[in-house]
Amino acid sequence: MWCLQTYIMLSSGVPLVSALESMATSDLPRVAPTCQVLAEKLSSGFRLSEAMKSLGNTFNDFIISIVVVGETTGGLAEVLERGSHRASRRDKTEREVRGALAYPFFLAVVSIGMALFMGFYMFPQLLPFLNGLGVPLPWPTRVLIWCTENLSSFVLIGTILAVWLIHLLLAGTDPRIQRFREWLLYNAPVVGELNADRTYADCASDLSLLLEAGCDLMTSLKSLQTGSPEYRKRIQKCIEAIQDGSDFPEAVEISGLFPRRFQMQIKSGDETGNLAKMFRHLSLVLDESITLRVAQLVQLLEPAILTIMGFVTGFVVLATFMPLYSMASTAL
Repeated sequence: MWCLQTYIMLSSGVPLVSALESMATSDLPRVAPTCQVLAEKLSSGFRLSEAMKSLGNTFNDFIISIVVVGETTGGLAEVLERGSHRASRRDKTEREVRGALAYPFFLAVVSIGMALFMGFYMFPQLLPFLNGLGVPLPWPTRVLIWCTENLSSFVLIGTILAVWLIHLLLAGTDPRIQRFREWLLYNAPVVGELNADRTYADCASDLSLLLEAGCDLMTSLKSLQTGSPEYRKRIQKCIEAIQDGSDFPEAVEISGLFPRRFQMQIKSGDETGNLAKMFRHLSLVLDESITLRVAQLVQLLEPAILTIMGFVTGFVVLATFMPLYSMASTAL
């Protein structure tokens, strides 16, 4: 939003300080106070990139790097427009992925809650009645009775332990926890593969944006931002390979910056001088691939969840009503 509004102001001919002061009076809760501080710093003699850096983590290194490019080339409005498109594209992809996974997650939570309610609340309420029927209880009923009598405490303790482990995994600072979290996010089956492609897509998009904004290849590589420590090592290895005399396609192959299946496109883009266009197309291909794989994953998850929870719910219902059926058969 900040990139988009600043671009609109600058492209309309509004001076930068005036644009920031105008945005500071808006009702956007995060943008307005940030613009107020930026306007004050620019009035004090700071450059925009310097003012942004002084705000700590408000702006990441990538957006600061493209602002530096815009200040150097005199095309600040243009690079901010590209930055807004980049943020919009990434936000759209994330919303599509979250939207696709929301229904299976909701279905799983509701199904588990229903099964626990039936097994550990509803069935114990009916248990005295079933014991008083005076008929031998079938084996599903006996199994369910054993579960409710012996596993209630285990389920409660297990739930508390699971919540604690999830909190520890998300917020833990121990190096071993961080290594496991990184493996889970970037190397585990399915999730790791999706996140790896997400990293490739983001880096291809960022390289395209930086190269189109006028950055040279080495500066663009140094400006890449990623949450994967392994991928940061690949970026550094690619930079070192170029510094040692390798051309870019060779450096990519040595470092593993992008998968081998894209090696031909990268080589072609380097030879024709169209690396920026090639990376833009590559990011679009990877985005589409991620969307399709998430859709396939959802198509597999939904019937699997329904099948498992249908089995559990059916077992509880069967165990509850089989004694009634036995009593009716005996009476007949």
